[in-house]
Amino acid sequence: MKIRKTCVAVLCTLPLALTACGSDDASDGGESNQANQESAAADEPGEQAPEGPVYDSAASDEDKQQIIDLLHGLSNGTRPMDEYLHWTIDNTCRADIDEQGGEEAARQQANDSAGRGNFDEQPGGAPNITDIQDVMAEGDNAHAMVSIAEGERTDTNRMYFKREDAKWKFCHSVGTQGAEQG
Repeated sequence: MKIRKTCVAVLCTLPLALTACGSDDASDGGESNQANQESAAADEPGEQAPEGPVYDSAASDEDKQQIIDLLHGLSNGTRPMDEYLHWTIDNTCRADIDEQGGEEAARQQANDSAGRGNFDEQPGGAPNITDIQDVMAEGDNAHAMVSIAEGERTDTNRMYFKREDAKWKFCHSVGTQGAEQG
C-alpha cells in the first residue's frame, strides 16, 4: 500500500477510516473505493491532491500543542477498533462527518467494529506519524505538515483542522478547494 493511500484513507477524513475498518466484504483489502480513487488520482503523473488554503501565521503555543496531541492520538492504534473509531468521530469536524452520512451512521459503523481487535491489527493499522511541522492557523482553521512513515518510505502532507466546541478537530473540508470555512 502506498503512503499517500494511508494519508488519504486514515488521516485526511474520518469516513475513509471508518469505511476501511468497517467493511469485511470489500474486495480491495478493506479500503473504500473512494480512497482508492482519491489515491489513484493523487498518484497519477501530472495530477496532485487538491491544495487547500495556506495560512501564514504560526499557531499559538497552546493551539500548536493541542493539534500535536490530536495527531498523536490518531497514532494510538492500540485501542479496540470501536473505541479508536469513536475517538476519531469525537475529534473530526461536523462538516466531514456530515459529508459522509452523519454522526449516527458513523457511530453505528464504529459500534459494528466492536470485537474486531485493536486498530493496529487491521490492514494498514494506525498511521506512524514521525514529524509534525509548520502548525499554522488563521482564526478557527489550521494546518500542519505531517510526515507519516510506512516501511522505509516517508510521505509529508498538509493536514487541516478546525476549532469546534472549543477544541481542534481533524477537518479535511477546510482544505478542500472551494470549501474554505470560516
